[in-house]
Amino acid sequence: MEVGTILAPWPGRSARLAQRVEALGFASALFTDSQNLAPEVWGQLSLAAAATSTLKLGTGVTNSVTRDAAVNASAALALQVESGGRCILAIGRGDSSVQRIGRAAMHPDAFERYLVQLQAYLSGESVDRDGFESRLEWARAFDVPKVPVEVAATGPRVIEIAARRADAIAFAVGADPDHLARNIERARAAGIEQPIVPGIMPIISANNFQHVSALCGSRVPAKLERQLREVADDDAETMEVGVEWAIQQCGELLSSGAPGIHFYTMNRSPATSVWDCVTAIAY
Repeated sequence: MEVGTILAPWPGRSARLAQRVEALGFASALFTDSQNLAPEVWGQLSLAAAATSTLKLGTGVTNSVTRDAAVNASAALALQVESGGRCILAIGRGDSSVQRIGRAAMHPDAFERYLVQLQAYLSGESVDRDGFESRLEWARAFDVPKVPVEVAATGPRVIEIAARRADAIAFAVGADPDHLARNIERARAAGIEQPIVPGIMPIISANNFQHVSALCGSRVPAKLERQLREVADDDAETMEVGVEWAIQQCGELLSSGAPGIHFYTMNRSPATSVWDCVTAIAY
């Protein structure tokens, strides 16, 4: 089992944060790519790579709207070289980075075409760009493993696209374990064989949880909503409910065969609290 965390980078702190995450025993750390809310992600990831030795590093997640496929592939390959093969390129159709510049998420059909180009660039192949044979010419100087592409998916169309074009799939479908299990069953029935990695965002406040759930269109169990209403005015009790719920979720997910878990801490839930979830499950 591998357990990773998703964090927001910050100038002067990203390297130390990555060191702490590695020391705690996490397998990976993904930095958010949202240019209006956080600094440029690939530069911060390179600093984190220089400060660590085993931690897998990548985007959590980048997108297909603000970054051309060649730009993302070149940045990912550079991190792969600098980190000694520890890069993960996690990508979606666009979220806060797109919303903050008044753009819309990429249409699924266009997203699939983007992923085809991205995988070709990362594999050292040429890409036809309106008649021009485009490739990452500098990459031929380095012999490193191909960067894996992980697609963040919430709906059936993107799940099917990820099955065809991704190396792994990250699910973000809400806090209901039964709902997640049904999505995993649907994905497997569609022939998806790639690893499906669920994402867990520990609850730190009722208001923040409601905002994120509404933004993602996630399904919230009635029992969880009731528990959060009862402690809505107490942040400490809210976090306690969140940690206990996360422990329950993780246990059910791992029992059902999940290969690992991404924790979305976003620098607001202490890493030690997240690690409590992991140790409670493991021991």
